[in-house]
Amino acid sequence: MRKTQWKRVLVGALAVSMIAGNCAPAFAAGSGWKQNNTGWWYQNTNGTYKTNTWFQDGNDWYYFDGNGYMATGWLQDSTKNWYYLNPISNGKKGAMQTGWVQEGDKWYYLNSKAGGALQTGWINDGGKWYFANSSGVMQSGVISVDGVVYYLNPNSDGTKGAMMVGTYTINGKTYTFGDNGASIGIAPAATVAFNSNGTTVSSYASSSDSSSSSSSSSSSSGGSHSSSSSTKKGNEYKNGDLYIRKAGTINAETLKALNPEGKEIQNVYISSTVGEGDVDLEDLDVKGDVFVRGGGSDTVTFKNCKIKGKLATDKSEGKQVHVKLLGNTTVAKVEVKKTAKIEIASNTVTINTILLSDIASVILSDDVTISFPIPVIIVDTTKKVEVSTPVKTLQVNKANEQVVVNTEVTNIVVNAPAEIKLEDGADVEKVEVGESAKGTSITASESANIDKVVAGANCTVPAGTDVEATKEGITVEDSKGETVVAPVVERFELTIAKCDNATASLDTKLVSETDKATLTIVPELGYKVKEVTAGDATVGALEVAEDGVVTTTITGVTKATEIKITVEKETTENPTEPGETPSESETPSESETPSESEKPSESETPSESETPSESETPSESETPSESETPSESETGKLVITAQEIKVTGGSAVYQYKINKGSAVTASALNLKTLKKGDTVEISVIISGASYAAKLTVTGATATDIEDGVSFTMPEGNVTIEATLTEQK
Repeated sequence: MRKTQWKRVLVGALAVSMIAGNCAPAFAAGSGWKQNNTGWWYQNTNGTYKTNTWFQDGNDWYYFDGNGYMATGWLQDSTKNWYYLNPISNGKKGAMQTGWVQEGDKWYYLNSKAGGALQTGWINDGGKWYFANSSGVMQSGVISVDGVVYYLNPNSDGTKGAMMVGTYTINGKTYTFGDNGASIGIAPAATVAFNSNGTTVSSYASSSDSSSSSSSSSSSSGGSHSSSSSTKKGNEYKNGDLYIRKAGTINAETLKALNPEGKEIQNVYISSTVGEGDVDLEDLDVKGDVFVRGGGSDTVTFKNCKIKGKLATDKSEGKQVHVKLLGNTTVAKVEVKKTAKIEIASNTVTINTILLSDIASVILSDDVTISFPIPVIIVDTTKKVEVSTPVKTLQVNKANEQVVVNTEVTNIVVNAPAEIKLEDGADVEKVEVGESAKGTSITASESANIDKVVAGANCTVPAGTDVEATKEGITVEDSKGETVVAPVVERFELTIAKCDNATASLDTKLVSETDKATLTIVPELGYKVKEVTAGDATVGALEVAEDGVVTTTITGVTKATEIKITVEKETTENPTEPGETPSESETPSESETPSESEKPSESETPSESETPSESETPSESETPSESETPSESETGKLVITAQEIKVTGGSAVYQYKINKGSAVTASALNLKTLKKGDTVEISVIISGASYAAKLTVTGATATDIEDGVSFTMPEGNVTIEATLTEQK
């Protein structure tokens, strides 16, 4: 393979901090949590107990009734808001819940920004819109709100109830929903109708298609959901979101006119009303996602923009949209939902993962040479895609009619039968054909280069290709129809189980016991990776980057192994105190909060038989005893965080050992599992370049070891700085 040296520069240093201290017993004598046959209460130090009040214990909130006992289940406090207190004896009984809560087949949303209060009407959760009736029950299917018809995902796929945009077939007929979710043209029949606050409109009835009333002048209180037709509006900043409905430039000056107070931008919606016009976005800091539903083949341009979530193309009509990324634009994930061309026009653009779910091309501008490749491009479509920008891992997940490559690729991982076409300019180090990709065909032009094919299933390769088989019985033919003699090198297949709310990829999937595979996980905004398991194989530390992207390693694979990833919603660290008045920006509008008459009906709240019995209250053994509280030596937590080290002409990684254990190598560190007294060894390993590394330790007595330092964790903070000096 022709080796390309990607330019690298040193960007960060290593920081280590340790927090240790005394931990008081959970229950002081004479005060704290108490229990009798009736329930739990909290006794103050003066012998009194809490009544009709909220109480925070650690990060959890509890409520005590008029008799002083801890409440569970549904609760309406003096603010007339409804809350849900954990009724289950799992060590957190009575704790106020936030986020989505399920009871039977019903879902409710407890808004952490409103102190955990039950929310009705429109709900924005992680950039997706949901609707709850006046009792707080989430809706799905076709509904009408203030006379406007919306389609809420009816499928239990992890996003049930989310507002849909685009074109869908409902009961055998095709309907279209605009960028604000409102139906366009003929609308499907709604099964139920509401006012914007979630109250059912009893007089509404519809059994046949009707013209959408999305041009009505009434408006919904649910944030972005205006009943007015978006074609009548210009660009707008509303409830934290930026709506771009006209072609033109959005920069600091034009944004100030839309958002004079300079509030944060949560999400950006480039509307279909832009048509084929050009949109130029400059210097935007987007805390959520960007949805491109309009714009022509001449470009939607992002220059020096920071997008914390994903940039998704979702244009349903007209020409293929052309998205151009310039300057220091950074985005965790680019997702092509509908056909698009993605152009990288600067060597300082940073993208972690590109997901292609429709006809697409990913190209590099003619005059640009990037310093490092795109880490991951995932092909998740049966339609033709073209990749023309350097990439480390190109992962093909679906049977594909043609994947065209004319650039440098470290590894092509094929998980389904596909035609891989290597054209002029293609320089591929390895292609792995998984067991489920039987029948894959790899072709190459005369000037294209491919170093090796690892065949886990029958496939066709270019004549003269170096091939290894993972087991006996695999048939490999070349482009001339001749059988290729492939030596067998035992390897085992890694697969990734279905993972909701995250995109995951492997840099290699056919591995031996001594090989290491790197797993990259890009969670959806508002979610985080809780756990990764891989059967009997060893999973390395989960390293979390600033943008939330998680990497880890899989080693010691001795058989076919499925990797399971657990993702959970992120929780708010400092929720507003229940009953406390949130700031105006945090408070749902009056129509969004349930009035007294809108409280959950008797059939919707737990019946007496459903509430926890006395025997279900936490037993004494379930509450932390004094012996179970952490000792002083157990409470220390070493926190290691470090940005990726980049060096010119080579690579640099950290290598660490804890308590003389196995060495772990990582390009970045995020460890939180150590305690006082642990021994730590940290080194910087540099290859392909001449650098000297110096590690400076503050807060602990360090001993020099080869390429690094060793020290014992004290009771206090420790800081390590890594300085790399290029050797001439």
